[in-house]
Amino acid sequence: MESFGGAIDITNFRSNLSYSYLPPKSSITFNGLINEYYFPISGKSSENILTISTKCAITKNPQKSNEKEYYAAVLVTSKYDGEGIKTLGRPKLNIVIVLDISGSMGSSFIQSDERRSKNDQENELERSLDKLEIAKRALKGLTAQLKPDDHFGMIVFDNETDLIQKSQEWKSINKKKLYQKIDKLKPRGGTDMSLGFREGVALIQDNLKQMKTKKDLFQNRVIFLTDAHPNTGEFSSTGLLGLSKKYSQQDIYITLVGIGVDFNTELCNAITKTKGANYLSVNSASEFRRKMEKEFDFIVTPIAFDLKIKTEGVQILNVYGSPDHEDTLIKSEDNLIDISTVMPGDRNEKNETEGGVIILKLASSVSDGIPFKLITSYKDTKGQEFVDSQTINFLDILEKNDENDHFQDLMARKGILLIRYVSFVHQILDKETVDEESKTKIRQFKEYFLKEMKEIGDESLDREIVMLDKFLKFGDEN
Repeated sequence: MESFGGAIDITNFRSNLSYSYLPPKSSITFNGLINEYYFPISGKSSENILTISTKCAITKNPQKSNEKEYYAAVLVTSKYDGEGIKTLGRPKLNIVIVLDISGSMGSSFIQSDERRSKNDQENELERSLDKLEIAKRALKGLTAQLKPDDHFGMIVFDNETDLIQKSQEWKSINKKKLYQKIDKLKPRGGTDMSLGFREGVALIQDNLKQMKTKKDLFQNRVIFLTDAHPNTGEFSSTGLLGLSKKYSQQDIYITLVGIGVDFNTELCNAITKTKGANYLSVNSASEFRRKMEKEFDFIVTPIAFDLKIKTEGVQILNVYGSPDHEDTLIKSEDNLIDISTVMPGDRNEKNETEGGVIILKLASSVSDGIPFKLITSYKDTKGQEFVDSQTINFLDILEKNDENDHFQDLMARKGILLIRYVSFVHQILDKETVDEESKTKIRQFKEYFLKEMKEIGDESLDREIVMLDKFLKFGDEN
């Protein structure tokens, strides 16, 4: 996925619904959902670090009495997308695994916190495993993606830490002994996430000292596997949130891997607004291995920082798809959107790009037909700044002068459908129950979604129909 840090997917949201739990609102973000889908690319493939293209739309909102809305859909692509990451190569990794072995990791992957799944179709094998066992299996899938010259280290933590593997080149590590150590791990004490992270960073820093002049060739990253049951202090400046911000300024980044259906997505969302950070969740060890085989290089390779998007000549009302703006409202008078990190993304057989879409809701003044400017800037990983300016207008769709919806391309139409879906789900989850009034609204929205899905021609959108149907089943089992 062309990811802007933040959530790589909404696996945790889907897992909760699949096991008949009402998901937390924080488990489904605009950014996370967009990262799960492919979008068509207009024009030639990018030959730059980043290429920005913009398409416009005028569309009535079925959730707001068919009020007419104006959007600009911004698509970010890169020469590192798809096979580009293999052709151009990712940097070597100086990577440390930090694995949570606290007592809560000994609870069932599915039935944690004494909740009981009502889904009779659960995979019996995964149902019998605890979260630590799932994490250990996932970890092996992750290490399978390392290259011989990558550097690897590992620690485990509860309320103290233990060194499992000192940092050194992957090719020089005895994998059999490493996996034997991992297999023997058992859940034990409390949870001190900040301690685990500090020790992981220390391992990276010690290894950097040994590298001397070679250190600039490496990307430094802590991959933090946890069920994310934090103390309240982890949100503080000295907790995991504050530490991740501090060390990102030293080019040491964090990837959070959430284990189980009940991990703290609120903490994950907060941390991954930090430079270089992202998170994903583990639904099953086998699924995680497949994700790593497909997306590992994208997840660990930032290609740009400090992406800024600004308009001149029109007011931005809301932004959707940036982890830095999940509340969507633009409070800045200068219409400036800041995105801390850009990662490359996958391409499918149609050369569509995964993720990379930001939807801007614009003021109705664009209906006057006056062009406006979209100005973007970003820095590459060496700090060099790039600036681009485009002139955007709605003239071709304004000239149609009718009451129908109009989209300049399917990328815009699909992106707008997805952000409306997330907004709708947030409204349902705000009530913390799925009553009959909610079910009536779900059926109405489902009808709209199916209509748009047909117009877009993407059957993969059907997975959201499955999710809506699961909402409709709440209460039926009682």
